[in-house]
Amino acid sequence: MVNSLTSAEQAEQEKAETPALGLYLHVPFCSTTCEFCAFFQVRPEGDDLARFLRDVETELALVPGPLVVQTVFWGGGTPGLLPAKHLAELCALVRGKLVADPAEWSVEMAPGTVTRDRLAALRDGGVTRISLGVQSLQPELLEALGRRHSREQALRAYELVRAAGFASVNLDLIFAVPGQEAAGWIRDLEAAIALAPDHLSTYCLTFEEDTALFVKLSQGKVTLDAEKEAAFYEATWDTLGAAGFAQYEISNYARPGHACRHNLNTWGMQEWLGFGPSGASQHGGWRYQKPAQSAGLACRFGGGPPRHFGARGAHPGAAGGRCVDLRIAL
Repeated sequence: MVNSLTSAEQAEQEKAETPALGLYLHVPFCSTTCEFCAFFQVRPEGDDLARFLRDVETELALVPGPLVVQTVFWGGGTPGLLPAKHLAELCALVRGKLVADPAEWSVEMAPGTVTRDRLAALRDGGVTRISLGVQSLQPELLEALGRRHSREQALRAYELVRAAGFASVNLDLIFAVPGQEAAGWIRDLEAAIALAPDHLSTYCLTFEEDTALFVKLSQGKVTLDAEKEAAFYEATWDTLGAAGFAQYEISNYARPGHACRHNLNTWGMQEWLGFGPSGASQHGGWRYQKPAQSAGLACRFGGGPPRHFGARGAHPGAAGGRCVDLRIAL
């Protein structure tokens, strides 16, 4: 019997028959470190950007392919810190490893890095979804978080992202910031709703070790208030629910058809491959993570053999799965 399917139809059929697979790329560059951030990051120097591209190309070549991938997610760091030409090259490297374009391709951007040429490079390279790290629209809270952008920059960045024509746009917001009151948080939510994004991620501020914010907590300069955090959560549920956003995870809300597929894949304990320094993977029954720094590759911030966490069906994979179940048990 002759196969009458086109190559595109065959790719779609393979997607349907293959368990969900995501691809995550950690882009570690930041111009400054926010007080709350514990993710691996470096300030680019010299030819770091070009070296990073070469390392990603090397990593991708080590994985048998081409890959049937449903979702791609670039996090950081600040992926948008790369110049447009490097973003286009990075898109081409990832795209060249895939059987077909993914159903969803997300990239995190900070408002201060949003430019027309960067957005055009991402859109033309296959990106479908932008996650904009607004965090707050109140100047005093942006300063408290160590963010470099202003309210005006955040609003302008959103306008540019919308004008670029991406299929889905998310805004990240943070609550329970020291000094923040419930009324101010609701104003942030209402301002974000007025922009009409497709998705909102609302995160309770956490105090991670090895961050400036944790040092302040240890010194007693800031304090935790569980009751206030609970009040913020309740205000978020009520405000976003009334605006038509469906909550599908403890911190995430979406309009119909705009839930983040990559995150759902991760929270559902499916499989994903992580690339870039500190990139974590869950694949073939194992969970593992690349070291943030190693002499394994030429670049000063990447490479080296992965650290194995253990099989998915045993500790810590099973425990991780139970914790994720709680996050999405709404």
